Amino acid sequence: MWNNDTSSSEKIELVCKRCRRNKENVLTDYNEEETIIRNLRVFEEEKAKKQMEEREKNEQQLKRNKEKQKRIIKNSSYIAAILLVTAVISFGFLTKFTFSIKNHQASTDENNNKVTFETIPAVEAEKEPELEPEEQLVEDSLKADLVEEVIHTSFMSNGGNNGRGEFEVEYRKEGVVKTKLISDIFEPKSVDIDHDGVNEFVISYRIDVDNLSNAQMPYWDDVYEFDVNKEDLVLVSNKYSEYYKNNYIPSLKKKVTESSDLGEKQALFVLIQAANDLIEGNFIPDVNQEKIDSLF
Repeated sequence: MWNNDTSSSEKIELVCKRCRRNKENVLTDYNEEETIIRNLRVFEEEKAKKQMEEREKNEQQLKRNKEKQKRIIKNSSYIAAILLVTAVISFGFLTKFTFSIKNHQASTDENNNKVTFETIPAVEAEKEPELEPEEQLVEDSLKADLVEEVIHTSFMSNGGNNGRGEFEVEYRKEGVVKTKLISDIFEPKSVDIDHDGVNEFVISYRIDVDNLSNAQMPYWDDVYEFDVNKEDLVLVSNKYSEYYKNNYIPSLKKKVTESSDLGEKQALFVLIQAANDLIEGNFIPDVNQEKIDSLF
């Protein structure tokens, strides 16, 4: 990254160690120390404000619960009284307001002797014939063969320290089970982001930043789907903004809180800003991570 002593000519001649490209469109807004300090201050203020709002919300909820309990107790008393009165009136009506069990029984027996009820046999609805177990298995198997889906995935490391390997996808297309082998890829994490029963694949890419140790290097997450029609992984990060809002950004903010290194915090804030831009539709990642690399 540039510091305050770097001249304009030196900035133009800087070359990326990873892709050997000139840094012509580097976003310097994220690299100013004042911006970092201001962002940290805003982050701490937002955190304190959120905690205060949470306490107030809990107190209000407790107050509402107490008021609700009082109303329930009060209403229960009214309901009990109404039920008691209703029961007394009903019993009085049945006994012709003599409130005598014997009179009520005698009246019931008299009515039974006058009226004879004919029992009508119940008509059972016609049931569809049940399939034999073997026939049911065949029918279920035929239905399953028509579903185009990913059946199974597996990852095998190349054995090196770069975290890359081979990703194998077993899937069904047009009733035929096929296999797709994707080589030289970081291990994807299988996650059902939208809870529709179909897993998406999250791949984390390490961003090499000068003056940071290996443990401090930040990672950018991309979201992929396996397209059965195209028979390949397809980048769909912009389709799953909720992943960045609910998972990726909170994980980066946690690292900012835990870190004491200004350079590491600066790199994390760059990725937080990129993720927020993605959520708002102002940033579209690419499969080669060139746009992410250009931020550094």
